[in-house]
This record gives sequence, C-alpha cells and structure tokens, in this order.
Amino acid sequence: MKKIRLSDLKELQMMFTISYSTPTDVDDVLKIDTYIPRRELIKKISTRPEEIYLLREDDKVVGVLRYGIFWDYIPYMCFLSVSEKCRDKGYAQKALIFWEEKMKEAGWPVVMTSIPTDDAAQHFYRRMGYTDTGCLCLHEPPFAQPMEIFFIKNLKNEVER
Repeated sequence: MKKIRLSDLKELQMMFTISYSTPTDVDDVLKIDTYIPRRELIKKISTRPEEIYLLREDDKVVGVLRYGIFWDYIPYMCFLSVSEKCRDKGYAQKALIFWEEKMKEAGWPVVMTSIPTDDAAQHFYRRMGYTDTGCLCLHEPPFAQPMEIFFIKNLKNEVER
C-alpha cells in the first residue's frame, strides 16, 4: 500500500476552475498579464468579458488567457500564462482546450496564436496541434522584440479528445 504524504493530500484538494473576467478582477489579471494596458483591460472586461479567462486554483487567480478576433474572422489567443508557482500542473493545457472548445461551439473553423521565437512555449503549441503559419518582425521601439511565430489550428479536422 502506497503511503500518501500530507503535501500530496493538499495538492489533491486543490480546485482548478476557469471563468470569465469581471470588473473586480482587473488587478489580479494585471499581476499576470503585464502586456495589456490597464485602460484597455478595463474596456475589454466591460465590453467583452468572455474574451478573458481567469484560471483559478482554490479561487485565487493563477493564470490568464486573453483573446480577440484577428481580421474580424479568426479567434486569436494573444496571451496565455500561468503563474510560476502553479506551472507543470496542466493548467495551460486545460485552458487552451477549454478555449478551443468554446471557439468550436461558437462555429469558428480555425484559431490562431503567436509566440516569440525565443520563447519555449512554441513547443507547447506544436504539441497541442498548432502548425507554424508565418512570422512577424517588429524592429521599431517600443515594440521591438524577437521574431513572432504565428500558429494556426484547424478545429474542424479535430478528432474528439
């Protein structure tokens, strides 16, 4: 019989949930998503709260998924991150699958995302079925960064998970 440590029990009792953002979540979102300006986040939450998912562990925000509609016809996930202390628990994968299912239910045939070439998360997206589809180079300050790889995933060809 395997012995269970107290630390194992605490981890088993953790409750992971995904919910839409609300106006009271602004500060929690900005602790994780430092890319979106506060004013834009407030505007987005007030007009399209369903485009920002909060990943919670025991009711504490530990991750954020934010998306928009690229060219007005392709759902584009522009941000997904889980706080350092909550990584390697599968939360990003769960959030990505949740988002893909919501996009599929809404009738979108494909989804997109992107990641800088120096970010190891590119391998995560490839494992999740995304294919490289192009790149963007931003050299002008304040947006200068490594080349951005764009990924696309066809939701219509997906087999049931």
